[in-house]
Amino acid sequence: MEDDSRLWRLWQGCFERFRSAFTEPGFRRFVEYLTGLVLDPEEHTLTQAVTGLGRERDWAACERFLERGCWQTSRVEAAAWRAVAETFPETWHGYRVIAVDDTKVHRSSRNVWGTCTFHEYTARCPNRAETVRAHNWVVAGCLVPGRPWQCLPAASRLYFREGQVPRGERFVRKTAHAVDLLEKTAGTLRSDLLGVFDGAYAMSTVVQPLLDREPVGGRIDFVSRIRANARLYEIPPPRQPGRPGRPRKWGSRLPAPQDIEGWWARP
Repeated sequence: MEDDSRLWRLWQGCFERFRSAFTEPGFRRFVEYLTGLVLDPEEHTLTQAVTGLGRERDWAACERFLERGCWQTSRVEAAAWRAVAETFPETWHGYRVIAVDDTKVHRSSRNVWGTCTFHEYTARCPNRAETVRAHNWVVAGCLVPGRPWQCLPAASRLYFREGQVPRGERFVRKTAHAVDLLEKTAGTLRSDLLGVFDGAYAMSTVVQPLLDREPVGGRIDFVSRIRANARLYEIPPPRQPGRPGRPRKWGSRLPAPQDIEGWWARP
Protein backbone atom coordinates (compact mmCIF):
# COMPACT_ATOMS: atom_id res chain seq x y z
CA MET A 1 0.00 0.00 0.00
CA GLU A 2 2.85 2.37 0.81
CA ASP A 3 4.44 1.68 -2.58
CA ASP A 4 1.09 2.34 -4.29
CA SER A 5 0.75 5.69 -2.49
CA ARG A 6 4.28 6.69 -3.48
CA LEU A 7 3.65 5.70 -7.10
CA TRP A 8 0.45 7.76 -7.14
CA ARG A 9 2.27 10.81 -5.74
CA LEU A 10 4.95 10.47 -8.42
CA TRP A 11 2.27 10.10 -11.09
CA GLN A 12 0.46 13.21 -9.87
CA GLY A 13 3.75 15.10 -9.91
CA CYS A 14 4.11 14.42 -13.62
CA PHE A 15 1.00 16.52 -14.26
CA GLU A 16 2.06 19.61 -12.29
CA ARG A 17 3.72 21.13 -15.34
CA PHE A 18 0.29 21.14 -17.06
CA ARG A 19 -1.69 22.76 -14.23
CA SER A 20 -1.37 26.35 -15.51
CA ALA A 21 -3.14 25.42 -18.77
CA PHE A 22 -6.41 24.41 -17.04
CA THR A 23 -8.89 25.64 -14.52
CA GLU A 24 -8.88 23.69 -11.26
CA PRO A 25 -11.93 21.53 -12.15
CA GLY A 26 -10.59 21.02 -15.67
CA PHE A 27 -7.20 19.96 -14.33
CA ARG A 28 -8.84 17.28 -12.17
CA ARG A 29 -10.71 15.88 -15.18
CA PHE A 30 -7.52 16.02 -17.25
CA VAL A 31 -5.60 13.95 -14.70
CA GLU A 32 -8.51 11.54 -14.30
CA TYR A 33 -8.93 10.98 -18.03
CA LEU A 34 -5.22 10.49 -18.81
CA THR A 35 -4.80 8.12 -15.88
CA GLY A 36 -7.66 6.01 -17.22
CA LEU A 37 -6.06 5.92 -20.68
CA VAL A 38 -2.74 4.72 -19.25
CA LEU A 39 -4.39 1.99 -17.17
CA ASP A 40 -6.46 0.77 -20.12
CA PRO A 41 -4.46 -1.76 -22.19
CA GLU A 42 -7.09 -1.95 -24.96
CA GLU A 43 -8.73 0.62 -27.21
CA HIS A 44 -8.52 4.12 -25.74
CA THR A 45 -12.13 5.25 -25.42
CA LEU A 46 -13.81 7.40 -22.82
CA THR A 47 -15.90 4.49 -21.54
CA GLN A 48 -12.89 2.25 -21.02
CA ALA A 49 -10.89 5.06 -19.41
CA VAL A 50 -13.48 5.72 -16.69
CA THR A 51 -14.21 2.00 -16.30
CA GLY A 52 -10.53 1.25 -15.73
CA LEU A 53 -10.56 3.75 -12.85
CA GLY A 54 -13.82 2.48 -11.43
CA ARG A 55 -15.31 5.99 -11.96
CA GLU A 56 -18.29 5.12 -14.13
CA ARG A 57 -20.39 7.73 -12.34
CA ASP A 58 -18.06 10.44 -13.72
CA TRP A 59 -18.64 9.43 -17.34
CA ALA A 60 -20.94 12.38 -18.14
CA ALA A 61 -18.59 14.88 -16.48
CA CYS A 62 -15.59 13.57 -18.44
CA GLU A 63 -17.61 13.68 -21.65
CA ARG A 64 -18.49 17.35 -21.05
CA PHE A 65 -14.82 18.07 -20.37
CA LEU A 66 -13.72 16.48 -23.66
CA GLU A 67 -16.56 17.95 -25.74
CA ARG A 68 -16.76 21.50 -24.40
CA GLY A 69 -13.74 21.90 -22.14
CA CYS A 70 -11.42 24.85 -22.70
CA TRP A 71 -7.68 24.94 -22.09
CA GLN A 72 -4.61 26.70 -23.44
CA THR A 73 -3.29 24.37 -26.11
CA SER A 74 0.04 26.18 -26.47
CA ARG A 75 0.82 25.64 -22.78
CA VAL A 76 -0.12 21.96 -22.95
CA GLU A 77 2.13 21.44 -25.98
CA ALA A 78 5.01 23.38 -24.41
CA ALA A 79 4.74 21.33 -21.21
CA ALA A 80 4.71 18.08 -23.22
CA TRP A 81 7.83 19.09 -25.17
CA ARG A 82 9.67 20.05 -21.99
CA ALA A 83 8.69 16.78 -20.32
CA VAL A 84 10.15 14.80 -23.23
CA ALA A 85 13.31 16.92 -23.27
CA GLU A 86 13.89 16.48 -19.53
CA THR A 87 13.23 12.74 -19.64
CA PHE A 88 15.44 12.19 -22.70
CA PRO A 89 18.16 14.88 -22.60
CA GLU A 90 20.27 13.08 -25.23
CA THR A 91 20.69 14.85 -28.58
CA TRP A 92 21.94 13.67 -31.96
CA HIS A 93 25.06 15.72 -32.79
CA GLY A 94 23.52 18.67 -30.97
CA TYR A 95 20.11 18.34 -32.66
CA ARG A 96 16.73 17.47 -31.29
CA VAL A 97 15.30 15.16 -33.94
CA ILE A 98 11.63 15.97 -34.58
CA ALA A 99 9.54 13.78 -36.90
CA VAL A 100 6.49 15.24 -38.66
CA ASP A 101 3.84 13.20 -40.46
CA ASP A 102 0.08 12.96 -40.85
CA THR A 103 -2.10 10.13 -39.58
CA LYS A 104 -5.77 9.25 -39.77
CA VAL A 105 -8.05 8.30 -36.87
CA HIS A 106 -11.27 6.62 -38.02
CA ARG A 107 -14.57 8.20 -36.99
CA SER A 108 -17.76 6.49 -38.13
CA SER A 109 -20.21 9.37 -37.64
CA ARG A 110 -20.44 12.25 -40.10
CA ASN A 111 -21.69 14.46 -37.25
CA VAL A 112 -18.27 14.44 -35.58
CA TRP A 113 -16.64 17.85 -36.07
CA GLY A 114 -13.68 17.99 -38.43
CA THR A 115 -14.02 14.59 -40.13
CA CYS A 116 -13.22 14.05 -43.81
CA THR A 117 -13.76 11.14 -46.18
CA PHE A 118 -10.73 9.19 -47.45
CA HIS A 119 -10.13 6.30 -49.79
CA GLU A 120 -8.87 3.36 -47.76
CA TYR A 121 -6.10 1.88 -49.90
CA THR A 122 -5.60 -1.04 -47.51
CA ALA A 123 -9.23 -2.17 -47.74
CA ARG A 124 -8.55 -5.38 -49.65
CA CYS A 125 -11.25 -7.29 -47.79
CA PRO A 126 -14.56 -7.15 -49.72
CA ASN A 127 -16.44 -6.59 -46.46
CA ARG A 128 -14.57 -3.36 -45.69
CA ALA A 129 -15.61 -0.01 -47.10
CA GLU A 130 -13.22 1.58 -49.58
CA THR A 131 -14.22 5.06 -48.40
CA VAL A 132 -13.91 5.83 -44.70
CA ARG A 133 -14.53 8.83 -42.50
CA ALA A 134 -11.69 9.94 -40.26
CA HIS A 135 -9.87 12.79 -38.58
CA ASN A 136 -6.62 13.71 -40.30
CA TRP A 137 -3.95 14.90 -37.85
CA VAL A 138 -0.54 16.40 -38.60
CA VAL A 139 1.61 15.15 -35.71
CA ALA A 140 5.07 16.15 -34.46
CA GLY A 141 7.04 13.93 -32.12
CA CYS A 142 10.54 13.72 -30.68
CA LEU A 143 12.72 10.79 -31.75
CA VAL A 144 14.42 9.31 -28.68
CA PRO A 145 17.22 6.74 -28.66
CA GLY A 146 16.44 3.09 -28.21
CA ARG A 147 16.51 -0.24 -30.04
CA PRO A 148 14.92 0.84 -32.28
CA TRP A 149 14.51 4.60 -31.83
CA GLN A 150 11.00 5.61 -30.84
CA CYS A 151 8.84 8.64 -31.60
CA LEU A 152 7.07 10.39 -28.70
CA PRO A 153 4.24 12.59 -30.11
CA ALA A 154 3.88 15.90 -28.27
CA ALA A 155 1.88 18.22 -30.56
CA SER A 156 -0.64 17.94 -33.38
CA ARG A 157 -2.92 19.95 -35.66
CA LEU A 158 -6.28 18.84 -37.07
CA TYR A 159 -6.48 19.13 -40.86
CA PHE A 160 -9.53 19.19 -43.10
CA ARG A 161 -9.97 19.95 -46.77
CA GLU A 162 -10.81 23.43 -48.01
CA GLY A 163 -14.26 22.35 -49.16
CA GLN A 164 -15.00 20.84 -45.74
CA VAL A 165 -13.84 23.67 -43.51
CA PRO A 166 -16.52 24.34 -40.87
CA ARG A 167 -18.05 27.80 -40.82
CA GLY A 168 -15.87 30.29 -39.00
CA GLU A 169 -12.70 28.23 -39.37
CA ARG A 170 -9.73 29.12 -41.59
CA PHE A 171 -8.32 26.68 -44.10
CA VAL A 172 -4.69 25.68 -43.37
CA ARG A 173 -2.68 23.31 -45.52
CA LYS A 174 -0.81 20.34 -44.08
CA THR A 175 2.51 21.89 -45.04
CA ALA A 176 1.66 25.07 -43.12
CA HIS A 177 0.78 22.95 -40.07
CA ALA A 178 4.18 21.23 -40.35
CA VAL A 179 6.05 24.55 -40.44
CA ASP A 180 4.05 25.87 -37.48
CA LEU A 181 4.76 22.75 -35.42
CA LEU A 182 8.50 22.91 -36.08
CA GLU A 183 8.72 26.64 -35.34
CA LYS A 184 6.73 26.36 -32.11
CA THR A 185 8.90 23.41 -31.02
CA ALA A 186 12.14 25.30 -31.68
CA GLY A 187 10.87 28.25 -29.67
CA THR A 188 9.82 26.02 -26.77
CA LEU A 189 12.91 23.82 -26.51
CA ARG A 190 15.38 26.63 -27.32
CA SER A 191 17.61 24.21 -29.20
CA ASP A 192 18.53 23.32 -32.77
CA LEU A 193 16.11 20.95 -34.45
CA LEU A 194 16.50 18.39 -37.21
CA GLY A 195 13.12 17.96 -38.88
CA VAL A 196 12.45 14.54 -40.40
CA PHE A 197 9.55 14.11 -42.82
CA ASP A 198 8.65 12.14 -45.94
CA GLY A 199 8.33 13.29 -49.53
CA ALA A 200 4.83 14.70 -49.00
CA TYR A 201 6.38 17.53 -46.94
CA ALA A 202 9.57 17.94 -49.03
CA MET A 203 7.96 20.88 -50.82
CA SER A 204 8.68 24.57 -51.23
CA THR A 205 5.83 25.46 -48.86
CA VAL A 206 7.76 23.70 -46.08
CA VAL A 207 11.39 24.11 -47.14
CA GLN A 208 11.28 27.80 -48.04
CA PRO A 209 9.71 29.07 -44.78
CA LEU A 210 12.22 27.03 -42.78
CA LEU A 211 15.11 28.49 -44.80
CA ASP A 212 13.82 32.07 -44.55
CA ARG A 213 12.96 32.09 -40.83
CA GLU A 214 14.98 33.92 -38.21
CA PRO A 215 16.76 31.45 -35.90
CA VAL A 216 14.56 32.31 -32.91
CA GLY A 217 15.10 29.71 -30.19
CA GLY A 218 17.25 27.58 -32.48
CA ARG A 219 17.92 26.79 -36.10
CA ILE A 220 15.87 24.21 -37.98
CA ASP A 221 17.59 21.88 -40.43
CA PHE A 222 15.76 19.05 -42.09
CA VAL A 223 16.19 15.78 -43.92
CA SER A 224 13.59 14.15 -46.15
CA ARG A 225 12.99 11.50 -48.78
CA ILE A 226 12.48 12.81 -52.30
CA ARG A 227 9.80 11.18 -54.42
CA ALA A 228 11.19 8.57 -56.82
CA ASN A 229 9.58 10.39 -59.79
CA ALA A 230 10.43 13.94 -58.63
CA ARG A 231 11.13 16.50 -61.37
CA LEU A 232 14.65 17.85 -60.80
CA TYR A 233 16.47 20.63 -62.65
CA GLU A 234 19.92 22.18 -62.70
CA ILE A 235 20.49 25.74 -61.49
CA PRO A 236 19.85 28.03 -64.49
CA PRO A 237 22.89 29.70 -66.08
CA PRO A 238 23.57 33.38 -65.27
CA ARG A 239 21.54 35.83 -67.31
CA GLN A 240 23.51 37.59 -70.03
CA PRO A 241 23.50 41.41 -69.72
CA GLY A 242 21.10 43.12 -72.10
CA ARG A 243 19.29 39.94 -73.08
CA PRO A 244 15.50 40.54 -73.36
CA GLY A 245 12.81 38.50 -71.67
CA ARG A 246 12.32 37.11 -68.22
CA PRO A 247 15.17 35.32 -66.46
CA ARG A 248 15.01 31.54 -66.45
CA LYS A 249 13.79 29.83 -63.29
CA TRP A 250 14.95 26.34 -64.21
CA GLY A 251 18.03 24.90 -65.82
CA SER A 252 18.33 21.69 -67.80
CA ARG A 253 16.15 18.77 -66.76
CA LEU A 254 17.87 16.19 -64.54
CA PRO A 255 17.01 12.48 -64.35
CA ALA A 256 14.45 11.53 -61.71
CA PRO A 257 15.83 9.81 -58.57
CA GLN A 258 14.48 6.49 -59.81
CA ASP A 259 16.56 6.77 -63.01
CA ILE A 260 19.80 5.60 -61.43
CA GLU A 261 21.45 4.85 -64.77
CA GLY A 262 20.89 8.44 -65.89
CA TRP A 263 22.70 9.77 -62.80
CA TRP A 264 25.67 7.45 -63.29
CA ALA A 265 25.93 8.50 -66.93
CA ARG A 266 26.23 12.21 -66.05
CA PRO A 267 29.75 13.69 -66.24
